[in-house]
Amino acid sequence: MDKKWTGAIILAMLIAAHVALHLATAGNYGIFRDEFYYIDCARHLDWGYVDHPPLSIAVLAGSLGLFGDSALAVRLIPALIGGLMLAAAWILAGIMGGGLKAKSIAAFAMFWCAQLTGSTGYYSMNAFDYLFWAACFIILALILKTGNKRLWLLFGIAAGLGLQNKISVFFLLAGMGAGLLLTRQRNHLKSGWFWAGAGIAGLIFLPHVLWQTAHGWPTLEFMSNAQRYKMEAMAPLNFLLSSILSNNPANILVWLPGLFYLFLSKDAVRFRPLAWIFIVVLVLMAGLKGKPYYFAPAYTVLFAAGGLVLERMPKKPGVWVRPAAALLIAAAGLAIWPFCLRILTPESFIVYQKRIGITPEEGERHEMGPLPQFWADHFGWEELAGTVSGVYQSLTPEQKADCAVFGRNYGEAGAVNYFSKKYDLPPAISEHNNFYLWGPGCFKGGTLIVIGVPREELLEEYEAVEQRAVADHPYAMPYERNLPICVCFGIREPVAKAWGPPNYI
Repeated sequence: MDKKWTGAIILAMLIAAHVALHLATAGNYGIFRDEFYYIDCARHLDWGYVDHPPLSIAVLAGSLGLFGDSALAVRLIPALIGGLMLAAAWILAGIMGGGLKAKSIAAFAMFWCAQLTGSTGYYSMNAFDYLFWAACFIILALILKTGNKRLWLLFGIAAGLGLQNKISVFFLLAGMGAGLLLTRQRNHLKSGWFWAGAGIAGLIFLPHVLWQTAHGWPTLEFMSNAQRYKMEAMAPLNFLLSSILSNNPANILVWLPGLFYLFLSKDAVRFRPLAWIFIVVLVLMAGLKGKPYYFAPAYTVLFAAGGLVLERMPKKPGVWVRPAAALLIAAAGLAIWPFCLRILTPESFIVYQKRIGITPEEGERHEMGPLPQFWADHFGWEELAGTVSGVYQSLTPEQKADCAVFGRNYGEAGAVNYFSKKYDLPPAISEHNNFYLWGPGCFKGGTLIVIGVPREELLEEYEAVEQRAVADHPYAMPYERNLPICVCFGIREPVAKAWGPPNYI
């Protein structure tokens, strides 16, 4: 069979397997906390949000219109992006001069990358972040290989769209600038095409900058609060180790040779800026206390380079090294799958986690329950909405006429809004992140159902407060368990005056 057809079949099978895994397991757990929030954001389209730029939200709005808001429908696009990432690794290996084996190894390593599997298993800007980093890597590799400076215009488009998705693309751009400056490719920095591309990226990103300016730069406050109150400090070495483990520890057999190849091989001298991107981004993110998963897209280019190294091994060791590496990578990947795919019941997962002795690095200052935070945040939401609905149905028609539900955070408010049609609920409001900017909506100060705040605290703001129910789920995060559901009457001051302060964290 012709190698082109063989390659196409191998890539298609890997992509189909990745997408099929996600679609087969998408509905096993409920909607994730952040997905509720993004769905609400998609119903309030804007050029920005407190905690993210708008691109992924605009795509979600279109997806909701086409496919609906079931768990499977919401998770379809990120699953497809995961498939595209396998193709991106394949393409990068080809650009660097790799043949069928190199491209297959790169895509294989990407397939078993646990962080990619996890990030493309639910809807967020993180899946898109992978895609835009990969697009920038591919265009940059083509520029470095061909010297075609006009491609900087295309790079500017990819970078600008990437920034409109997630501002962590700035790390990629900083790494690229350092990589060009520290290598023979620094002549690109003098090119008018380079600066034209930078201008295009800036223009694409400008609407979000203007939105931030108009709203007082809430993202800066959000980032500051997260560092101060939410995120656990992580030593640089722990950052690297966490990144390696969440990637798939056995993938080091591919990416580490790729890193050495880009730095040391004469054949790779033109692609050396790609290696510097990895190092510079690692140092910046670890030093600035970023989350390890922010760094995950940087491995893409090293999978491609590592594929070349394994392909070009001498025949005798290569015959057994490549299959042995593949077996180790697949075995480690299978062991990690329950942490990034919904393939076990919660009960089975708890047993499995205890037996293998792996506890994911949460990175946040929260008391933990029986499940890791990511899985715990899939549970309890429909039960919460059903409990709130029971309280709402107990109200008189007059009380229902001006009624809203208040959630302490976007998960609680988002869940109520998501299940509002099924359970006949009034709109939910919150002061958390972008919910604060959306304000109290049509609520004028009548009856307020409050989730998770003790009655004694609410009496400071309302004349009468009754606790009517308690919402609970055994697998939810501890701070989402045994939540009092109170009904508040007689707000002591006008809603507009009582609204706030914002909870940007």
